[in-house]
Amino acid sequence: MAKIVPDDRARQGPAGRPVLVVLICALILCGIAIAGYLTWVTMTSPTSPSQDASRDAVTGSPSGSSTGSPTPPPNTGSSAPPTPVTPAPATPQ
Repeated sequence: MAKIVPDDRARQGPAGRPVLVVLICALILCGIAIAGYLTWVTMTSPTSPSQDASRDAVTGSPSGSSTGSPTPPPNTGSSAPPTPVTPAPATPQ
């Protein structure tokens, strides 16, 4: 005869830590790791001449701080250069 087990005792393993506490702790640890990584990356970031040139073109200063409103580049009406090779449109036969 099969043993009758009450619903509150029918478990696959012993009672452990609540899952919500484990998930919250994991998210907190991930946040600390990401904050540490971003801090490390910004402290070890080398200066780049091309980055300084683009900052100078946008803000007028290689440090990135703007003293006034920069003049935007003129609008040419096209956001992308034309492609060198454009296939001919398909014609029905």
